[in-house]
Amino acid sequence: MSKHFTDNRPIICFHGSPGTEEDFLPLKNQLIRSTLIPISRKGYPKHSNHVISTSGAFVLGYSWGCREALEYSFKNINQISGVILISPYLINVNHNSIFINLYKYLLKSKHLVNIFSHREIIKFFKITSYPQTVPSDYFDNLLSFANTDVFYRSISEKLESQQYSYASILRAIDKYNIPIYIVYGGKDIYTEIKVNVSLIRKISPESFFYEVKDGGHALLWTHTFRISEIIQEIVRTNFLLQEYTFSNSSCCQTSLILR
Repeated sequence: MSKHFTDNRPIICFHGSPGTEEDFLPLKNQLIRSTLIPISRKGYPKHSNHVISTSGAFVLGYSWGCREALEYSFKNINQISGVILISPYLINVNHNSIFINLYKYLLKSKHLVNIFSHREIIKFFKITSYPQTVPSDYFDNLLSFANTDVFYRSISEKLESQQYSYASILRAIDKYNIPIYIVYGGKDIYTEIKVNVSLIRKISPESFFYEVKDGGHALLWTHTFRISEIIQEIVRTNFLLQEYTFSNSSCCQTSLILR
């Protein structure tokens, strides 16, 4: 396979919480031969209901956006090529009563959200970048992440009742033989990543797992080049798998005709 391999299947991307479509700018700059389509998620300021062509697409979710990526994949299950979950955040393991009470307090007023947002986002950058220092292009998102509407939505969605069983969605995607790729940092302390990954391994043992051993949660920024390499590998192997499946299918049809 040439190192200049290209694949024009789009990659539909769902950002984290807080986050914006610009979460994927670092990856876009690396994956110049791929078509990334970042989506502003439900409830966020730039969200749109316009229809996206999903034929043959990969669906990529980052952090909390993995939830919406799974929902989207399930609704378009006959059209997608694969699901890529980066730093998956499917279980609210670190939202204890103190956090919940703080969130509820902040939600009483967007003015309160505005007061706390900058300080909390700086903390968020540090804990999600750990064990790395906060990359400059990650810190550049301070104003957009601390935007009152973005931060407010980030808090509120963590308190909403879960509408979907992500375990059931993972099983359904598995049943349709859609490959699932899990990319995670071995030192992620933000999401208790071992709990999330163990859940996925149990539900979907056929998934492909890529561990970035020295990575934390914010892999899109701390390990941009490595993540771009993994995505390129995923796209190449997925392409080869489809070619192999199609080739075997054609051979079987020819064999039947000859008989």
